[in-house]
Amino acid sequence: MAETKPATRKQIVEDARQAALAGDWNGAIALNQQLLERTPRDAEAYNRIGRAHLEQGNYAEAIEAYTHALRIDKANIIARRNLQRLELLRK
Repeated sequence: MAETKPATRKQIVEDARQAALAGDWNGAIALNQQLLERTPRDAEAYNRIGRAHLEQGNYAEAIEAYTHALRIDKANIIARRNLQRLELLRK
């Protein structure tokens, strides 16, 4: 029986994007969390998790994910912009 190789980082990113495009937000979160297990300082994965939570209306989780992204990458425009949007939604 042939061993299946673990998915590459690139493949997991692509699978996460496809899940998001299909509206499978839980799947997208799970895939991005797999990426974070491999590379905990992946700001892009945190951005994608933030987006998934935002789409589900889980604003506290979205804020947490975008805040993590900003801690890793202070110049992360996506995280900064989405945190501003979330701040407006909370008011």
